[in-house]
Amino acid sequence: RVDDVGQGLRAHFEALGGATPRGPEALGPTLGALDRHAARWSEAVAGLCATTGAAPRDGARGQCLDDAAVAFTTVLEDLATLDARLRGGQRRDQQRRHGDRVCVDAALEHLAPVVDHADTLAVRRRLSTTAQRCRYGLTPDCAAAYDAIGEDATRLGVEPCAWQPAVQLERTISAQYGGHPGRTQASLHEVVWTAQACGRDDVALDAQRILAEQIAAHDGDVDATELALRSAEATLDRLGRPPSEEVAVLASRATCMLALGQPALAGAAAAAAIARHEALRGGSDEERAQLLGMHSAALHELGQDERALELQREALALRRDTLGPRHPSVAHELANLAVSYEHLDPERARANNREAIAIFEEFRDGHELPLAMTLTHQAGFELDAGELVSAWSAVASASELAQAEAD
Repeated sequence: RVDDVGQGLRAHFEALGGATPRGPEALGPTLGALDRHAARWSEAVAGLCATTGAAPRDGARGQCLDDAAVAFTTVLEDLATLDARLRGGQRRDQQRRHGDRVCVDAALEHLAPVVDHADTLAVRRRLSTTAQRCRYGLTPDCAAAYDAIGEDATRLGVEPCAWQPAVQLERTISAQYGGHPGRTQASLHEVVWTAQACGRDDVALDAQRILAEQIAAHDGDVDATELALRSAEATLDRLGRPPSEEVAVLASRATCMLALGQPALAGAAAAAAIARHEALRGGSDEERAQLLGMHSAALHELGQDERALELQREALALRRDTLGPRHPSVAHELANLAVSYEHLDPERARANNREAIAIFEEFRDGHELPLAMTLTHQAGFELDAGELVSAWSAVASASELAQAEAD
């Protein structure tokens, strides 16, 4: 089946190349890249088929299936770009000859025609940049940025389901720190409905996970939290339980259990998430650091302070190695470590927190909330050290930030 697909795709593009003024040799590099991607796809599928005796989507089989999907998606994106270029301008006279059945449809009849996704990809890149900048607050400029993304996507004729659910989700994530948990939960429910109507279970899953975390943190409702988590797990099943998404759901369960005051359950979920992440090929150190921090929080609650600190130090080292010493994620780890050292080593806690503040100051735009929280902690550390002037200065700075956010 894989060979049939490869031959069909290659024949399609060779036919297109022969009809261009430059001849088929102009497509040589692209056809070579296509062959390499097809080889990756073949290898992944072969690996999947070779692991007989395992459950269809467990362990190596599930990972191989993920690899196959990534490889095939890469092929599709390359073909879409190439086909759009060939079919523009000088290729318009050939459109009637080829009709609507282009690219992948020439090889797989059940797939829709491949179209130019350049506008869609541009919208997604812009959304990713905006979401990163606006992660900790829906400021007026962030709200305007999200509005502009929607307006431009509509103007460009991008299919609404390709961007609406994702924009709604990121906007809601930005707004969750605005002090209106009821509104946030209502918005997350709306994201789930929109995403499911669009067939975007990937977005629905993220919304369901965050909804569970919000319910646990702000309502403390055990039953409602569990219901939201089970909804997320049902969506995970529909997606085929991709390992990376399974890690995310386990991490959300750990977060919820911590918020509900159930550290043993939180620790078990975090440990399971870490084990699942270790089995992933391509799992990032940054993701591992986040999971380690979560597990350490549960261990602190269980009174296992030494083991918790060990995990936190590992998480900090991973962040520094991956992102460099001056990065907001490093500042988060330093601030968390400072809280853990508060009673064990107050001077070290104070120094770690000061370093976190200095980093947040460098990246103030978009990090005002964590900076304000870290300044508040610093006020306590300075007060315990008898440094009243420094403590007052930290309080004043935190209050100024909080007021600016409120305005």
